[in-house]
Amino acid sequence: MAAKRSQTQYKELAERLEKLETENAWLLKLQAQEQSRAARDKSEANDAREALSNAQVELRAERDYVTELSNGLRDAHGRLRHANARAAEWQQKAAEFANDSEALQTRLQQMSEQQRNSMRSMHSELERRIEVALEQSKSRSK
Repeated sequence: MAAKRSQTQYKELAERLEKLETENAWLLKLQAQEQSRAARDKSEANDAREALSNAQVELRAERDYVTELSNGLRDAHGRLRHANARAAEWQQKAAEFANDSEALQTRLQQMSEQQRNSMRSMHSELERRIEVALEQSKSRSK
């Protein structure tokens, strides 16, 4: 009986050992799958980190470019304001010059008219004196 019992125990232990070995093989396979998945996840995470790093570099470059454009736009706006101010100043000077020119033209016309009138008056006076002198000359000659 003890031998039968030992045989039964041996058989049970052999079955149990086979189950444990099957379970161990299954667990090793599962572990290998999990390690493979973990390695794939790690690789994907590294790729994502690299992509994120590249995106951050590109974003930084774009921000720098936008900042540069913004500064250029601000400078151009300042130059435009300055140019507009100068244009307004020159327009004011041109308007003043035009007004001065118009006033000078009017004054010149007035002076020309006065000179013409003065010359006419002097011409008339000269003609009158010449006539008087001619008459005096005629009357003396008679």
